[in-house]
Amino acid sequence: MEIINITCLRQKSQRHRPKWVGKLPESWAEKWQLKYCPWVETAEGSWCLQTDRDGCFLPPWREKARELLEQAAEKGAKIALSPMAADLPGDILPFATGRKLYPIFGAEAAATGLEAMGKRQEGASFVVADGGEWETEAALAALPGWVNRLGILTDRQPFFVSWQERFLEERGLVVEVFSSVGYGVFREADVVLSCAKGNGAMAYALAEGAVFLDLVGNGSVTESIALRRADVLAADGFFFGNQKEMEAGALTEARTYCENQMFRAYFDAPGAEKAAEAKAGLGQLCPVGFLLGGKRRKIPKKQG
Repeated sequence: MEIINITCLRQKSQRHRPKWVGKLPESWAEKWQLKYCPWVETAEGSWCLQTDRDGCFLPPWREKARELLEQAAEKGAKIALSPMAADLPGDILPFATGRKLYPIFGAEAAATGLEAMGKRQEGASFVVADGGEWETEAALAALPGWVNRLGILTDRQPFFVSWQERFLEERGLVVEVFSSVGYGVFREADVVLSCAKGNGAMAYALAEGAVFLDLVGNGSVTESIALRRADVLAADGFFFGNQKEMEAGALTEARTYCENQMFRAYFDAPGAEKAAEAKAGLGQLCPVGFLLGGKRRKIPKKQG
């Protein structure tokens, strides 16, 4: 059991416990639940905390989650999956969310979206929107060689001079660096790989039929784009595999963490060079579908 999957109940009424416990005053029943049956095993490597989402914020349940994670680690678990990852103790096991995979496979996912929308990846113009963190450099380092039109949206232009020089020297590619979504390179981009944490103005500046991939979980902006721009493919996660057997990015990330040492090194200490090395060792992975807010994202109808 290298991967542990932790969920919680949608409602407390779904808890598994003897009928007589349900006849106790609620405070007593809660104490019994915490002491004798705080979680249940629902499948191999899958555990369910016997509380609802609100309960996970309470100290007693967070402590039980800690005990569960420690128990899993002692039994050999290497990484955890959970829709509540942000609310659970993160100092025992790493959590897979897909956010380490997405930056290094953004271009391949975009190519899948372009093809489904009736466009070709050859000659497509890309923009990487900077968020000031490691994801931007990881996305740049992992761009495949077929990307030959590239811009960088950022408010720290001097930082990317070295990247401009690198792309020019290694690929003969001139990269434009700019600071406004009103700039022509952004407004004409076929693909935006966004590592930015904000900037709702993107919704109005995206080109018709563009692919917008949020690589860092900037949910409110991405959902706003999906709502306002029916012509745009806006997503904040990917499926991997093939059209018949797809799995969400978080699970793919967890499996890859357990199986691939180079990816594990990148996961534990992300950066540009490690991202490129990890990507090179994961050539078999292929994004085949899209997620938005944890749900499958439909691809807009072909344009034209």
